Amino acid sequence: MRHQRQELTLNNAFTDPLVRTVMAADGVDPQELGAMLREIVSTLDRRSLHQPRRRGSLGATNCA
Repeated sequence: MRHQRQELTLNNAFTDPLVRTVMAADGVDPQELGAMLREIVSTLDRRSLHQPRRRGSLGATNCA
């Protein structure tokens, strides 16, 4: 039997019972965390549209 490994998505992680248990123990609200992560993705997407890629750059942003 062959098992194919798939990358864990946020949707899969948020529905995983073990992840939900740890999040609950840590007081993490899945709805709030999801909203925060979507906002981060949106911000990074907007930045990448306005910043030209430099040769050799992997698209990392300067957090300073």
